[in-house]
Amino acid sequence: MRIQDYRAGLPGIRTRAQFVAWLNERLKPEGCHVSLAYLRDLEYGRKVPSLRLAVSIEVVTGGSVTVREWPGLERRA
Repeated sequence: MRIQDYRAGLPGIRTRAQFVAWLNERLKPEGCHVSLAYLRDLEYGRKVPSLRLAVSIEVVTGGSVTVREWPGLERRA
């Protein structure tokens, strides 16, 4: 599942800004965070997260958004 699809399916999360706040709260124990602009770049495919961030996103989404979803990381995971 792509991160934008995961975001769209979260109840009570209507905006990208709300999702960034939600995501960063859960990424904090992983030692990671994302900005609103960076999330937008991830969603539009302009950026690829580091392997550490991609793994952290996989953890906080309960495996819904896997490392393999990101172009360029699918072969390394």
